[in-house]
Amino acid sequence: MKLSRSRQPFDRPHDARPHMPEPLPVSLVAVSDVRLLSNPGLDHQLDHFYVDLLGFARDADRNRLLYHSENFAIELDLFRPITHACAA
Repeated sequence: MKLSRSRQPFDRPHDARPHMPEPLPVSLVAVSDVRLLSNPGLDHQLDHFYVDLLGFARDADRNRLLYHSENFAIELDLFRPITHACAA
């Protein structure tokens, strides 16, 4: 429903209460925070998936891959798999 413009000017009074950010649009179902393994070098793709697609918030500490939902967090630990050379 479209509202019509007010004919009288309206100034919203100052709100002295502390600002509360809106809840994130994603809720993670878990018992506690989640830790997962990830390959190194996927930061951009992980940001796109967790932040852009799912709506998580990336932690301010850019040295960690930590994504927050409304109730829990997902932390990705970088894991470099061990490769074995095959002897012929």
